Amino acid sequence: MSEEDKKSEENKQEKNAVHSSNSESNPTNEPIIPPVVSSESVEEKMNNQAITDAELPKFKSKIGRKLFGPQMTSKQAPPTPSVPKELRKLNLRIELKSEQNGFSILSVNDARKFTDEDTGLIILESSTSEISRASKFIVDEQQKEGYIQVSEEIYKSMNCDDERLFIRFYSEDPIRVENVTLAVSPISGNDIFHTVGSLRKSLVKLKKFLESYTVFEGLTVKWKERNAVIKIAKISPELYENDVGIFDFTKPRVLTIKPDGAMQFNTILIMDLSKSMNGRDLEVKNVKSAIERIRNAFSNDGLEEFLKVFKEGNNVQRKSGAIFAGLLYLSEKARIGIGETVSLIMFANSAEIIRNEDKPYVITDSRSKGALNSIAEQVLGDLEDKMGAGTNMASAIEASEEIMKNLPRSKRKWPLMIILLTDGFDTSKRVREAVRNAYSKKANVVLHAVGLGPYVNKQELIEISELCGGELFQPDDLGELLQWYANRAKDLSIRLAETETK
Repeated sequence: MSEEDKKSEENKQEKNAVHSSNSESNPTNEPIIPPVVSSESVEEKMNNQAITDAELPKFKSKIGRKLFGPQMTSKQAPPTPSVPKELRKLNLRIELKSEQNGFSILSVNDARKFTDEDTGLIILESSTSEISRASKFIVDEQQKEGYIQVSEEIYKSMNCDDERLFIRFYSEDPIRVENVTLAVSPISGNDIFHTVGSLRKSLVKLKKFLESYTVFEGLTVKWKERNAVIKIAKISPELYENDVGIFDFTKPRVLTIKPDGAMQFNTILIMDLSKSMNGRDLEVKNVKSAIERIRNAFSNDGLEEFLKVFKEGNNVQRKSGAIFAGLLYLSEKARIGIGETVSLIMFANSAEIIRNEDKPYVITDSRSKGALNSIAEQVLGDLEDKMGAGTNMASAIEASEEIMKNLPRSKRKWPLMIILLTDGFDTSKRVREAVRNAYSKKANVVLHAVGLGPYVNKQELIEISELCGGELFQPDDLGELLQWYANRAKDLSIRLAETETK
């Protein structure tokens, strides 16, 4: 028998063996039908078992395998919905840049995955920190795909150490902040006010620099061109967790800078003593602590008599409130005690400088108690002879120039804060001119105006204060007036941007 015949015979024998085995296990020779899963049993199981929303997709997949078998193909599965561009997230490797000026830089291909725009806002998210930040972005054809250049200041504020960040497009309208306070210090050196003055002279460039950043409290950036470290100290309106704020100087905004740290400065307090200051409409509120501070700072026979009128709920004369505020300011400077000078000018038809031993100032330090009592005695004396019908503000400004020229030589270059308190209109008709000529070009002078009563020339006071980086303050009661004066004793702030007149 040939080899091929042997193989054929073996195959026939194997087939017969299989047929014989099947006949023994199925003697009726009925066709074999594969088992079918009963749909009824599955439905009963579904009805008797509670399924949560989170478990539902997995459960459906399990039932599908039982009903249709494991051979179910992707064509039979429902299609996966596509994610809209603006909702997509990218995971990109970070390239930190120390002089990025707030912008993040994306490649063209990465940007096109969530927007067709070449500029806009993105959200940077970390896998190791709960802090996310918004950033302005630009698209650069030279940027490598899969990488994003991020401003070092913004990355540090996220408090993370990621090598990659999640990036998503921000399509909502950002909040345009209206009031921002910047705390400023020099990058190198110790002359804080020189840095402040440099920013004051460079308002246009400062605005452009700030507009490249998103806004959030605590952001600290370096502007090397002006040797300035700039920290966002306060924002209004307040931004909440998911808000995105930006600078927008197309409309007048309040932009204020202050030194980030202690700094010595001189002060000139100017008080209106025109007869209208006898008006009794200043309500006494929250003055208890201020009274105690004045008592601790002065030893004067007339002080207790003066303080008797300041009872909670009473209305006192405007001139009494002005004197109280001036004495409180002196007491605060004496408490600080770092050798700053404080001068007082009272004016009505004309201006008078309050002198201490023929000097137009008092130096506030540990040895100044005698000088403070001398000033208090003059201020608390009979002021009726000094009062007049006029409100000659220009004469007070000119008197302040005389004081500046006669300050101690070692203190003449210090910053100077002037506070002009009045309740009426300038009867000289030339206060704007006087302020412009004396101070508008001096970077180290700040002039604030305080208005008491209902007849203040608000527009005029806003104009002269804005000429010198100051503000107009109008208190609702005596407590607000005293708190404002106490704060100014510790804080020399400069308003750099104009405000809209209300």
